[in-house]
Amino acid sequence: MREARERDGWRRIRAKAAAAPPYLVGVEDISLDLSQRCVVLGGRNGAGKSRVLRGLANELGSSARYVDLHYVAQRILQASRHRTDIAEMLDEYDPLDLDKERLEDVTRVIGRDYDELDWYALEVDTSAVAEEGDDKTPPEMAWLAAEPMPFFTATFRGRTYTSSEMGLGEFGVHLLFWYLYQWSEVDEIKYLLLDEPDAYLPPVAAQALIRRLLWSCLQHGWSLVVTTHSQPVIAESAEERAFVRLDVDSSGAITSTHVRDAPGAADDLLAAPPLRRVLFVEDESAYYLTRSLLRATDRRADQSTMVVWKDGYGYMKALREALPRTPDSRFAFAFVFDGDKRVELGPSGDRQWPTLYLPTEGDPDALFVSLGREVARLADRLRVDAQELQWTIDSLAGADPHDWVNALAAKHDRGLVLRALADLWIELNPDEATEFCRQLRDLL
Repeated sequence: MREARERDGWRRIRAKAAAAPPYLVGVEDISLDLSQRCVVLGGRNGAGKSRVLRGLANELGSSARYVDLHYVAQRILQASRHRTDIAEMLDEYDPLDLDKERLEDVTRVIGRDYDELDWYALEVDTSAVAEEGDDKTPPEMAWLAAEPMPFFTATFRGRTYTSSEMGLGEFGVHLLFWYLYQWSEVDEIKYLLLDEPDAYLPPVAAQALIRRLLWSCLQHGWSLVVTTHSQPVIAESAEERAFVRLDVDSSGAITSTHVRDAPGAADDLLAAPPLRRVLFVEDESAYYLTRSLLRATDRRADQSTMVVWKDGYGYMKALREALPRTPDSRFAFAFVFDGDKRVELGPSGDRQWPTLYLPTEGDPDALFVSLGREVARLADRLRVDAQELQWTIDSLAGADPHDWVNALAAKHDRGLVLRALADLWIELNPDEATEFCRQLRDLL
């Protein structure tokens, strides 16, 4: 399965969710909409992620499988390591008939092309061996006692080893997909509730895991709820509008914030992304409008983008002709001209970095002047008296748009004025803002 097809699982999940009515399930102090088909729960340590997941398991009953992969992995490893008859049992059992897709699941996530790989389902009671002080399986994982014990043998680069010798990351991936294989024919299962299944995986493997899980859910008609601390998983699920942030308020109650309602809900859980793109714009007004467009519609893109302005249209046109587009560039470049240059310039050539235009057919100063009719809103953003602002705007009637903006900026804090004008224009024109950022993503 190529990476592009893996990522396409998100699109298919969204399509199925869009066709389903909301299904709100109350748990702890919050409710979750399980019609989304995939919910990624994140938050700081102690935010209640595991508690919410266990509560959800109790609410959903037999239609859900709750898996605390760390607990299950420790239990299975302990049970297998206490037995001295595993070798004899492997002679009596046939390995499971793994299809190509199951093999791809584990090899893609683990990043290891095995020479040989066998999975076994051994009839061993894993509850017979318990950790000290833990004499019974948690009720939300009652299914564990009814399942056979998984055991794996693998050969990689000529060396053969068993699941008892695997690290927790490798073993956990095999274990998780082994259970999904066992449950593929269980009709009553509708929900998979997975508590940090990526805890022992490197970032790239955690991302591959969530994508593979989505395809398993699509194949079997399951919905997925997963908790994670993995930054790539949080970032991707936030981008796909599947992320829910959990916090604990001052009273000790769990609160939830869906990224759909607060686009920046995941931002402080993620490290600042590296610089990936540089956008050239004509002037200072274009700079503030472009920054506000990114900030309002794609916070992560805003953090990884540098916006550069200098001397207007002339320098950008010359730079567009001179800056070579090389396939191995560490950065993506784009030229964001004012909207009134749209007809004059047209698109870039095949060997040039892409050209984009700010919203509408006007330049940013003209867009800002149109906000002179929104005195109350603008005064609130500038934290000034509305009547005094009205007098200033009246005095600028008939001025050139560039002079109008400069005069207003000279009257108050310049940076505050330019950002307020840009933010207010976007607030009043959300469709144009969203379309600009969609075009930017497509071009880069």
